[in-house]
Amino acid sequence: MDKQTSLSGKLAIIRAKIKNQSLTPSAMRIQPHTKNLTDAEKALFLEYLEEKLTRITPFIKAHYPDPDTVKLDVRMEKYDKHTAFEFKYELQLPKKRLLASKTKHGIKEGMDLATDKLEGSLRKHFKKLTRE
Repeated sequence: MDKQTSLSGKLAIIRAKIKNQSLTPSAMRIQPHTKNLTDAEKALFLEYLEEKLTRITPFIKAHYPDPDTVKLDVRMEKYDKHTAFEFKYELQLPKKRLLASKTKHGIKEGMDLATDKLEGSLRKHFKKLTRE
C-alpha cells in the first residue's frame, strides 16, 4: 500500500508541475495524455518526459519567447495485445505543425526515438526560417 501511495503522490506532484508550467518554464503549453497506462507507467512517462523536454525547450525559447505561442501535445498509449507503447509528439508552432511518433516495447525507447525525430524536425524548420 505504501508503494501505491507514493506513486499517486508522485503523479500529483508531476501533474501540478505541468499545470503550473514549471515543467518547462516559459517555453510552451504542454498537454500530456495517457491511455491504458498503470500508475507506475504514468509516473515513469511523466518523469522521463520532463527530462526529454530539456532537449526541445532551447529551440522553442530561442524562436518563440511567448509561451502561449507554442502548444505541445504529448500522447502515450499502451497496447495490451502487443505489449507495446506508442508515443506521439504534436508540436503546434505558428503556421506549422510538427509530428513525431514511435511505437516500441519500452516506454523510454519510444520517447527517445520520437524526441530525436522531433528535434531533427525542429532543426530543419528553424534552419528554413533563418534562411528566409
